[in-house]
Amino acid sequence: MKSAAGTAVAVWSGFVGALALLLAIWVPGDELANLLLWGAALAAATLAAVLAILARRAPAEPKLLAVPDLSLAAVLIALGLIAMLVAGAAGLWLLYIGAGLLAFGAANLVRELRAARRRP
Repeated sequence: MKSAAGTAVAVWSGFVGALALLLAIWVPGDELANLLLWGAALAAATLAAVLAILARRAPAEPKLLAVPDLSLAAVLIALGLIAMLVAGAAGLWLLYIGAGLLAFGAANLVRELRAARRRP
């Protein structure tokens, strides 16, 4: 179990608690909304405590180094396609930018594939 899971839920509980406090200050007559928000904050705090206890009891996970296989070409191709689709509403200028991104991404993808083929 990840030890950061309890921390993330505790921060969320703090945000919900702050919103509940603001709601209690600005809308004091709405008991149902106040009760629901305070209940959500309490439930999140309880979940954070349970996750922290479980993370403490769990055996330590081996530290593995994750090496992501990222491709800038795929991102550029996706952004180019999105820009070309949005160009229908935004105008012809965005179509040109999208086409440029798509071409640059395709060229970069060809370069990546050729470099991967050369590796043993």
